[in-house]
Amino acid sequence: MALLPTFTQAVVSLRWLALAALIALETLSPAGGSAATLLAFYAALVGYTLLLTLVAWRYPESYGIATRLGIPLDTAAVAGGMLLTGHGLEYLFLAFPVAAV
Repeated sequence: MALLPTFTQAVVSLRWLALAALIALETLSPAGGSAATLLAFYAALVGYTLLLTLVAWRYPESYGIATRLGIPLDTAAVAGGMLLTGHGLEYLFLAFPVAAV
């Protein structure tokens, strides 16, 4: 049971790494679309990731609730990123594994 908080922290760190990679990809090779929409989308992803990070740090024992909430929200975030950014393949390879873990 002592490994679970460490694993949870690793998954949270992986989320930040994948999010940073996706934002860097969008910055380096914009796919078109509305800049305001993309900015709002990435701001929502940063807020969501920050919220999960704070919950994981504050309440590491409540990983089950965060997991049950995170799976549909992660799936929606991946689908939204694939539709809004035009980098569907990159979202599949970077964000989907984070959601799967």
